[in-house]
Amino acid sequence: MTLPDVSRFAATLRGIRLSLALALAPLAAIAAQPSPHIVMVTPRGMHEAEFAFLSYFRQRGVEVRLTLLEYDQPLLLQSRIRTLRPDLVYTWGTPASLAVLGQFTQRTHSPGISDIPVVFAEVADPVGSHLLPRLSVHGPNVTGVIHIAPMAAQLAALRTFRPLRKIGYLANPAEPNTLTTVAELQRAAKREPFELVKRALPLHDGSPSAADIDPLVHELADAGIDMLYVEPSTFLASTYRDALMNAALKWRVPTFCATQSIVRKSGCLMGLVSDEADVGRLAAAKAYAILHDGVAPANIPVEFVHRYTLIANFDTALRLDIELPLALLDVAQPSHSRPLPP
Repeated sequence: MTLPDVSRFAATLRGIRLSLALALAPLAAIAAQPSPHIVMVTPRGMHEAEFAFLSYFRQRGVEVRLTLLEYDQPLLLQSRIRTLRPDLVYTWGTPASLAVLGQFTQRTHSPGISDIPVVFAEVADPVGSHLLPRLSVHGPNVTGVIHIAPMAAQLAALRTFRPLRKIGYLANPAEPNTLTTVAELQRAAKREPFELVKRALPLHDGSPSAADIDPLVHELADAGIDMLYVEPSTFLASTYRDALMNAALKWRVPTFCATQSIVRKSGCLMGLVSDEADVGRLAAAKAYAILHDGVAPANIPVEFVHRYTLIANFDTALRLDIELPLALLDVAQPSHSRPLPP
């Protein structure tokens, strides 16, 4: 190789090294960034929404340092979060979100977490539960995802099952969002020809007991309800969903549920629901915008999930000797999760 050839080769090699360095620079910058620390507050550990949330970050080359907390006493939980000083807090459900943020009407006297970004997921009615004053005004550190289909759409789905004279409802007074749903159903009952039959779980030292579920479902069955509506109560539709569905099967009460997992995993007859993974991904997109893009939570809208699916559990229909109408079968996605034993 002559001297000019050597010079040209050296220049080419320097160019390759420079191009490679420029190409790898963004990856090196990502690797150099500390992994964001996210605290997840849930009543139930990690499930589909949380796994989808973390997967969203991994797909973008971001590994998250995770601390998982269960909500219990709000002041102790808030103290723990302040000690951890995470980059962001993710909350699942209304009670967990209220435990972290508090009701906006009480924040002057009992402030919740206000200096750390919070993204909530699967909160049915953030305004009615006093988590937010309005959807368009949600505080400087808060944004999130609403996962429940509008009540008018749920009632339209109910009507594909059969004409409804009486809809049963089991309320948990310890969860403010359940009282909001009662009010919505009562307004709908004035417009439409059905009667709302309500029972409320008694509170023992401020908390409901799973032991009261079966006798109250029995009372609703004796009242002649055509369908038991199960709204997204953390206590009924998540923590004790199996006990509720066992009682409904025992007393042969058809059920309509507002969340996905209780239909697919616990044998609810049908529901107009959002996909939990979609909820997790949408919450993650908001968290990513905060942590990666530097967008203030106040500038990220609180949103409804964009898609809902009507699901019918064929196994439960068989157990209840119910023949699902063709109008329902034409539009419903079948579920064959095995219902609970009697």
